[in-house]
Amino acid sequence: MKKIDNRVAYIILFFCALFFVLFSVYSKGNWGGADSYSHYRISRYAFKYPHLFLDLWGKPVFNILSSPFSQFGFLGIKIFNAGVALLSAFIAYDIARIYKWHASYMAILMLLFAPIYFIIIPSGLTEPLFGLVLISAVWFFIKDRFIFSAMIISLLPFARNEGFVILPLFLTAYLLKKEYRAIPFLGFGFFFFSLIGWAVFHDFFWIFPQSQGGGDQGIYGTDSLFHFVYSIDNILGIPILIFWLVGFVFSTYAILKNFRKVNNEHYFYLLVVGGFLVYFAAHSVVRWLWEGRSLGLIRVIAGVVPLAALLSMRGMHEVLKKFEHNRRRSLVFIFVFGIIISSYPFFKYPVPIPPGGEEKLIRVTSEWLKEKDLDKQRIFYFDPYLVHLLNFDPYDQSLSFQGVADKLQPSNSMNIGNLLVWDAHFGPNEGGVQLDNLMDDLHLQLIKTILPSENFKVLGGYDYGIYIFRKVEQKIIQEKKQVLFRELAFGDSRDEHVIMIDGKKVLKMDSQLEFSPSIQVPVAEIQAQDFLEISASARILLQEPLELGIGLLVLSVEADQKSVSYNKVVLAAKPSDIQNWQETSFTLRLNANFPEGAILSLYVWNNGKKNLLLENLKLTISGF
Repeated sequence: MKKIDNRVAYIILFFCALFFVLFSVYSKGNWGGADSYSHYRISRYAFKYPHLFLDLWGKPVFNILSSPFSQFGFLGIKIFNAGVALLSAFIAYDIARIYKWHASYMAILMLLFAPIYFIIIPSGLTEPLFGLVLISAVWFFIKDRFIFSAMIISLLPFARNEGFVILPLFLTAYLLKKEYRAIPFLGFGFFFFSLIGWAVFHDFFWIFPQSQGGGDQGIYGTDSLFHFVYSIDNILGIPILIFWLVGFVFSTYAILKNFRKVNNEHYFYLLVVGGFLVYFAAHSVVRWLWEGRSLGLIRVIAGVVPLAALLSMRGMHEVLKKFEHNRRRSLVFIFVFGIIISSYPFFKYPVPIPPGGEEKLIRVTSEWLKEKDLDKQRIFYFDPYLVHLLNFDPYDQSLSFQGVADKLQPSNSMNIGNLLVWDAHFGPNEGGVQLDNLMDDLHLQLIKTILPSENFKVLGGYDYGIYIFRKVEQKIIQEKKQVLFRELAFGDSRDEHVIMIDGKKVLKMDSQLEFSPSIQVPVAEIQAQDFLEISASARILLQEPLELGIGLLVLSVEADQKSVSYNKVVLAAKPSDIQNWQETSFTLRLNANFPEGAILSLYVWNNGKKNLLLENLKLTISGF
């Protein structure tokens, strides 16, 4: 059986390696967003600027190990993470083999196809390497290589900061094991990086001042204590979670049965079960109580998915023990769940990963800058993906600079002719610069606006868009080219659905009327060179509660009977809104370069076929 398990494990690893290389090559986007590119650029330029090897935001362990791969471009760092994931999967398998669990090769699938772990493999994120450091330390502990285990786990906080919460578990394990020689080596990572950093920063304790900061109270906010629990299906997936729960129950029972007599079950529970739960709980509590320190991204849990995979493998082993006298049933069970587990993330995330809405517009921006030969100018920017696409050295400040020092009058930080590329995600959040400050700056001329065809919101509730400014001696004030106003009321309507309420005619929408009449405006009637600023509203009275996502105010643009832009807002549906007239409205900006013959339409979509009254629709369009 051991030889068969080994062969199956190597076959699985081979095909997984092939898949994740192809996954990395064909994914034009990544699940890490701009953070992936920020980690990549630190790693990429560390040989040129050696102090970057010790960059604590980038994570020193990640910077050092990934830098040779990142010299081959962003694909190189994705391949690095694929290799890290495969090595972690092999170690998970070997641990399962050491414990003599049935079908130990399933640990490979339990790890690589846990949804959140699966989707961040083709990225520049640090979570996979954090997981490798963690499971390697557990592996060496199980193999009685305690000093190696201590040295490796001491590096964990330098793979991700929060790794320090797991160190006390290993300290406890060494004490219980009476391996006192290993305990001093828990300080190896701190001493090693302190010594190297001493030569760079001239301060042996450089780690403390360099690690201060991070997060933003005004941006990140807080959330429920169960924020990550609610997302567990997107983290582990239901199939793996089921085996995790089985493993948790059996592991808990095993130590309670012989609680006073410390054995291998205690160490497994302490390091594997405890490691996962402590890390998971720490992130949950920080998201709940410590405002501004956690954005609540579920990908952070990927760092301990290797431990979750081990516990799930333990659960599968306990189930398979029930079939150990019926090999055929056992094989069918393994095959069925192998298919379910390995296919599950494909139903949770897109494969290959397409570029997101922000990435698409940043790419359009970089292409426009190159086309207009503006990439030769010094560029101030906020989204790190921009300089990645422009192939700039982000640390050469003669070419570009991230952010501006003067956030109220940004032009004070720039020279005449310099460009500033503001995006609605990083500009007002991490950059702390509001669009109004740029628009009001008398030395910043707006030269280009790049907006999505379909409006979407980003961190902070901002409508996403990119605005490019040039610093000038005195800007030319841009006036609105035209203000177009349209209103649809029902005072003169003879429609059978129009009724009289309180002396005015309104449209009654119910199960017989799904779509209201619409306001339609040919885009050609609007004089605009750059973008349209649109305000839309509907005055309605809800006669019954609406479920989430039911009842929409829709603004669409169609050309040749095809939708080229679709924007919507949910009708107000609070209990206090029932039987009261209220107005649902939104304002957005759209690019003006729609296809010839495009028609803009505003209407109410009663997609739940509920009972409501519509008094009017209003539409205001300004061209710039």
